[in-house]
Amino acid sequence: MLQSRSGDIKPENYIESWKQELNRPVQMRDVVVTLKFETGWRAALPEDANERVLSVLQRAGLADRFDVIRNEGITATLYGDTGLLRAIYGVDGELSPWRVFTHSDTGTVPIDVRPCAMFPRGDRPAVSALLRHRRRRATRRRR
Repeated sequence: MLQSRSGDIKPENYIESWKQELNRPVQMRDVVVTLKFETGWRAALPEDANERVLSVLQRAGLADRFDVIRNEGITATLYGDTGLLRAIYGVDGELSPWRVFTHSDTGTVPIDVRPCAMFPRGDRPAVSALLRHRRRRATRRRR
């Protein structure tokens, strides 16, 4: 059973808190990533993933980038090379995103988007009140 400072966390409350977090997307800054095949567990592209990366890039129509990555390596940016990074580290990619992204790459400023359809109309004021409370609390912490 999961626990918080105030006691046990009910599964339905845990799921509800994730719904609320997913309703508040945050913008990622433009991360610069060096793509080069290396050894070591923190390598952006491990040496033993050569063939897997090649097949993913071929499926994405980016096979021409593979030789450059294999020989010299390239510097890619999240905004400029989204297709390349998504092919390698995305949902259908061969490698995990933790190799190039960290928790500090995400921002904490909410983006203005309309409320998600997963919240019934009656819950939207409650979500707005929660957001105001979190903003006030964050402002107090900065002081």
